[in-house]
Amino acid sequence: MKMKKFVIVLLLIWLFPKMLFAQETSPHLQAIKLVLETQKELISQIDKEELKEKNWWHDTESRNWDVKRPFYPGSIDSTHLFVVIYKINNTAVAEWLVDLKAKKVTKQSN
Repeated sequence: MKMKKFVIVLLLIWLFPKMLFAQETSPHLQAIKLVLETQKELISQIDKEELKEKNWWHDTESRNWDVKRPFYPGSIDSTHLFVVIYKINNTAVAEWLVDLKAKKVTKQSN
């Protein structure tokens, strides 16, 4: 009986490894990741402009990423919509609207 259960477990692991071991990633993290992947040149340019003559390898300026839904899901489905804000020294320097479903990132004017 134990051997039968063991074989069934091995078979399940072999057939469905992604289903058994998949870890869901936070959609907030996915939104930041999509911005970083699609906007890296712009982010570098913003860093250089904001830091002026400072060397970004040695500066001590804080950088923060804020992520939130633009509004609560309801009559309009905002499940996959996020606003991502990049801050340097607690000052917003860039903002994007991210649609995870469409994998679309739109820069918002500051």
